[in-house]
Amino acid sequence: MTSQRLASKLGLWIEVIVTVIGLCCMTGISRGQCERWVQTGGGPHGGEVWWLAIDPVMPSKVYAGTPGGVYRSTDRGDHWVVANTGLPEPASLRFYQVAIDPLTPTTLYAGPAEKGVYRSTDGGDHWTAVNTGFTSRTVDSLVIDPVTPTTLYAGMYDGTVYRSTDRGDHWTAVNTELPLASVNRLAIDPINPATLYAAMYENGVYRSTDRGDHWAAVNTGFTNLGVFNLAIDPLNSANLYAAMYNGVYRSTDRGDHWAAVNTGFTNLGVYTLAIDPLSPATLYAAAYENGVYRSTDRGTSWSRINTGLTTLNVLSLAIDPLTPGTLYAATYHGAFRSTDRGDHWTVTNTGLASLDIFSLGIDPVTPATLYAQAGTGFFRSTDRGSNWTMLNFGMGVISLAIDPATPSTLYAGTWNGVIRSTDRGDHWTEVSSGLPGQTIYSLAINPVTPATLYAAADGGGVFRSTDRGAHWTAVNTGLTNLYVRVLAIDPATPSILYAAGSAVFRSTDGGDHWAAVDNGLTTTVSSLAIDPATPSTLYAGTSENGVYRSTDRGDHWTTVNTGLPETGVHRLAIDPLNPATLYGAMYENGVYRSTDRGDHWTALRAGLKTLRVYALAIDPATPTILYAGGNSGGVHRLEWDCALHFSQLGNGLGLTSDIVLTNPSPYAAVSGAIGTTGDDGLLLPVGLDGGADFSILPLGACTRSTDGLGQVVVGSAVVGADSVLGGVVRFSIPGIGIAGVGASEPTSAFITPVRRTSAINTGVALSNPQIRAVSLQLTLRNPQGQEVAGGRRTIDNFPARGHLAQFIHELFPQAQTDVFEGTLVGIATGGQIAATALELGSQPGQFTTLPVTPLAIIGGAAELSFAQFGNGQGFTSDTVLVNSRADGSVSGTLSFLDDQGQPMPVSLSGSGVQSSRAFSIPPLGVLTLSTDGSGSLSVGSASVTADAPLGGVVRFQIPGIGIAGVGESRRVSRLLIPVRRTAGGIRTGIAFQNPGDVPVSVLLTLRDTSGAAVATRTIDNFPARGHVAQFLEELFTGLSGEFQGTVSVEVTGGTIAATAIELGSQPGQFTTLPVTPMQ
Repeated sequence: MTSQRLASKLGLWIEVIVTVIGLCCMTGISRGQCERWVQTGGGPHGGEVWWLAIDPVMPSKVYAGTPGGVYRSTDRGDHWVVANTGLPEPASLRFYQVAIDPLTPTTLYAGPAEKGVYRSTDGGDHWTAVNTGFTSRTVDSLVIDPVTPTTLYAGMYDGTVYRSTDRGDHWTAVNTELPLASVNRLAIDPINPATLYAAMYENGVYRSTDRGDHWAAVNTGFTNLGVFNLAIDPLNSANLYAAMYNGVYRSTDRGDHWAAVNTGFTNLGVYTLAIDPLSPATLYAAAYENGVYRSTDRGTSWSRINTGLTTLNVLSLAIDPLTPGTLYAATYHGAFRSTDRGDHWTVTNTGLASLDIFSLGIDPVTPATLYAQAGTGFFRSTDRGSNWTMLNFGMGVISLAIDPATPSTLYAGTWNGVIRSTDRGDHWTEVSSGLPGQTIYSLAINPVTPATLYAAADGGGVFRSTDRGAHWTAVNTGLTNLYVRVLAIDPATPSILYAAGSAVFRSTDGGDHWAAVDNGLTTTVSSLAIDPATPSTLYAGTSENGVYRSTDRGDHWTTVNTGLPETGVHRLAIDPLNPATLYGAMYENGVYRSTDRGDHWTALRAGLKTLRVYALAIDPATPTILYAGGNSGGVHRLEWDCALHFSQLGNGLGLTSDIVLTNPSPYAAVSGAIGTTGDDGLLLPVGLDGGADFSILPLGACTRSTDGLGQVVVGSAVVGADSVLGGVVRFSIPGIGIAGVGASEPTSAFITPVRRTSAINTGVALSNPQIRAVSLQLTLRNPQGQEVAGGRRTIDNFPARGHLAQFIHELFPQAQTDVFEGTLVGIATGGQIAATALELGSQPGQFTTLPVTPLAIIGGAAELSFAQFGNGQGFTSDTVLVNSRADGSVSGTLSFLDDQGQPMPVSLSGSGVQSSRAFSIPPLGVLTLSTDGSGSLSVGSASVTADAPLGGVVRFQIPGIGIAGVGESRRVSRLLIPVRRTAGGIRTGIAFQNPGDVPVSVLLTLRDTSGAAVATRTIDNFPARGHVAQFLEELFTGLSGEFQGTVSVEVTGGTIAATAIELGSQPGQFTTLPVTPMQ
């Protein structure tokens, strides 16, 4: 590709990642392959929670089973994060139970509906299916033997009970004498765990005294055999309680006899029970549509305790084992917590994105403002979904319309009428005069005279208002079917409107008269969309047969389903600027897109957390921005994710840059192009051997290098591709060394550690990957996170695609930075920024990069792995940790581990010999823990556990060679690493850490640049928390001579953390390279 061609394309890049779009256009890259849905991080929060489980050792850690998968909280429910890695995708699955190993609580088990059992050995970070032996996979209940937790039991929907004695690796059916009925709940005797109980659907309670080998009914005293749940007194296991269709029953003889204990209940249908573990005379019960009840006399009498609950449908209860005054309720409205034994409840949903989103709306004038109707309330965002505010809890909105002329006016259809807001949803009034009190499934506003609007009433036909909803009149002449679900108005001729349900009708006089126009339509219509440029063309999404198109205002219809699955369509949306592009929200298959007016469709599902999508909305000003809402996934926004941004690249006077790219897909080649820009955002004239275009075969690699000739030019690079790829820039300064500049993730706020000594200075490289300028505020802070005098710098109008690289004394000339250690915080306004930090000295080897950490918005525990760490014989390691929160300190422990995963004592400067070290870092502060290099050489890994987000790096220094910044390693099960051996003596080594609690097996495959396998190596029984670090020729004996390619790594039984290290014999020949998760 010529510089002229690249320059011409650079001028066309048009959005945050539209840099990539321009590159994709140059190389025939498919746009769809670079798109990915992401959940909007700031909400809406809430949704159905079916099960809660509390860590028995650290009860601040709580897990929630939801229709959207598993969520974890590390602060007693104040904040939640999704913990679904490895679970079936999409995670729109029923999770009836999460079970925690009582002795090793980082080991969890979860039962996604129809998918069997999944196990995590790292507190929910990663999950693996453990289903060997199952013949059915719909799990209704899981219990763990409290004395021998390698033994667990699974109760299935089909009535089967399975037992595993090896933590779920293998399962055996134990069903003798059990009826064929769903196992609603299993319970295990905490004192004599050979005794189990099974609550069987419509069959009462069965008991086993031999670990499930044999079962017998124990139902004497029951007047109804519908048992939902069981609870056992933890101090006297002869006392059992059963939650029944007709109340609570108690047994004092291990189930031999039962008696009702229902005094105080106003509704006898009880779902769940929980017992105070320290005072088991206190019980809690959740009754159908009656909330929570408490008994303090072993069930003899009950009282309601619902203050603060916004829903009375409680599905599960959990009690803090150490502080039993704290309990949690799982409900249809999310999670609630009480700290006073249930007297008062508070909603704790921040981060839970388990809501069903039924409708979405965008302000036509200010499209950053969105509205979402969820199952539990109405929400608004003013920043394109980054943050949401609940406007009305429990408001049953079915449909939504926004006044196009006065968008502060909203109309909402409810279960029995219409409500209106004139202040963007803050307040609502009912405007239903003349309506029949039926569900309003659709609303439409006349775009020319917005005082006129229409409502579709279920079974009542169409109603019209000419006074902004104050009064309504039925307009049903000619409407032979009054079950109307959809309304649409011709944007050019608003007297033409359409009403659809089991048939399609058209009116040409504003609703006064209707005529059927459904020739060719054979199924119920669920959505209508009109081409805004050619309104004679309209589309119908149907409940059973995909999409139909009409080009004559509905007179005739034909199917346009090529590429669509055989399923229904919930919603259609048309790109307002390019109406040949339309989107379909499918019943069970996510989102599909057509770019040729419906003739052909392709799936648009990457990253979508639910396949049942109910709502779509397109930004009218920027229609590349698309939103989707559906079943238990919250709101999703479509984003690009295939670009790599390198914030520092240069060439000239011997300075060189090698752009090393890897293809992490085992299945398909990846193609793309590299673009480079300078400080001003214009083309940077850097020649690349092999050119800017590239194509990489599966699991292969390619390198594009500058030649080092001419005057020094410095800038940034962006790599666009048709699929995900990995990469690094080897940035080489003659006489100093090499630094591996990893790809920088664009972010709106970041923090990085910085220092300046007599020998070393820190610089920061910034690049703006967008088409528009942004503003930057940079602050320099001391180790306590406090802004230093002179430590503020504002950069207005940082140019589109621009670049800036300066040392801290240049960025902050008024600050005292002659000798300094602290942090640099950057906040972008009007977009995002990509950044990396570099440490540079005047001596060979004093050159490395440091990671940049996005600022954390909410809390949540963090665990970091550093795959290489060492000390002794002059080797030193500086562990540098930064607190990425601005609103609180972070505390935790840094541990050093040897190759066998055992504690590794090292000599810390000023602290003596230790194998672990507790720490606390103030907001936006930094802490450096350094070894002193004394003693014999010890090499291993380091791990960090903390109670809040943080970032970190290990400066690993080899005497006489240099420093390499070992960044935190992601924990993955499959990864790809670029490797090489050169004639100049540079070799690649790979360092691994097993972060889990059980041994794993590791398969390594050496591949050439085409991805073809050259050699393999298997590491069996790699120990828990163990470490290995070897060069290529050690991992693959027999390898000699020069080599360039990749190593693919596949882990069985867990995950691995890894980093790649390049090392030579000359000073400065030392750097680390990032690894890329395989697809």
